[in-house]
Amino acid sequence: MNTSLMFGLPFLLTGIVLGILIALFSTAEFDTSINIVELGNLLFVVALAVLVPYFIDRPASDRRVEKDFIIEDLKTVLSELKKVNNTVSSQSLHNDDLGEEGFRLCLSSIKNARAQISIIQNHIRGSHLRTKSNEVDNVKDLTFQYWSVVTEEISPNSSVTRELAKSESVLFGEINMEIRKLIFSINYC
Repeated sequence: MNTSLMFGLPFLLTGIVLGILIALFSTAEFDTSINIVELGNLLFVVALAVLVPYFIDRPASDRRVEKDFIIEDLKTVLSELKKVNNTVSSQSLHNDDLGEEGFRLCLSSIKNARAQISIIQNHIRGSHLRTKSNEVDNVKDLTFQYWSVVTEEISPNSSVTRELAKSESVLFGEINMEIRKLIFSINYC
């Protein structure tokens, strides 16, 4: 049951009970004839009071769900790319080989991030946030640049150079900033 209806029901019942009590115990006389225009006006106002919140609250709620869904997907992209950033940074500090496991983690994380961005693009095209599609395209382009930087320089048995770690970190910082700006603008549009 609707919460606004549950909240208003006690007040409605209180009004009816008070009206009956006043009619029973009052010394003033009331006109008991019913004017059809006033009755129609009363029913219209009551129907309007019940229906207006329903039609106003529902679209706002649907938009909030859309925004939350897209924001959650953007956070997933960021966490996938953070895995790559952490792996590359830690291997660079130790001058270690990336190894088969680290290499697979990097590739699968970037692949997951790219797939998630495609999902986000599809959701934004079908939502009220169509104006944000250029910003999502920018994040997608940066992610493809990130993919090229990481995949051109690493292999399972190659060591991660400081230059690679630096260029990867700078690009990750740009993506991170763009995604955070996009999340902020989605939240407040």
